[in-house]
Amino acid sequence: MTPPAVNALAPDDGVSRREAVRISASTEPPRDGAPGEHSLAPGALRYRTILGAVAILAVGAIATALTLLLVHEPGWRLGVLIAVAVFVVLSAVTDLLVLNRIEVRSTSYTATPDFVYVARGRWFRRTTVVATTQILNVEIAQGPLLRSLGLVKVTLTRIADEEAISPLTPAAASELQSVVLGAQRDDADA
Repeated sequence: MTPPAVNALAPDDGVSRREAVRISASTEPPRDGAPGEHSLAPGALRYRTILGAVAILAVGAIATALTLLLVHEPGWRLGVLIAVAVFVVLSAVTDLLVLNRIEVRSTSYTATPDFVYVARGRWFRRTTVVATTQILNVEIAQGPLLRSLGLVKVTLTRIADEEAISPLTPAAASELQSVVLGAQRDDADA
């Protein structure tokens, strides 16, 4: 069992110097709903905007194709096509100009040797605290879009599920990975 942090720095308690430093560096998770220490990469808004635009255009194209295939009366067809166009424009304005900015600004994380804390959402706040001892793998992935923007996605794999933090800079992802894996090595050595 690990001694309390107060005793971990005492010279005569039998705790090695490396373990004492690790214990003193640990912190409590932020209070529920509080932002983490690190935010997403500066290119996160651009990445989310591109993904959102592709999704909105795909939905608009499918809705237009279905309208042309299923609505045979010219009067109704024109009305439905106008409704589809209005929907696409309103979705684009809402999602791309408002919601993406809120999502990027309200997503943050904190990584310590003891836990990884992820906070998301402004109106519907979702926070996750994952103990580093529960993390089985830290995967850094990069698809074509992320690669073109110089960003990566980090996935923390646990037994029951995964927690993704995306997009991050490669340096921030490597730092997160080294904190988690370094903590696990230190726990295995202890």
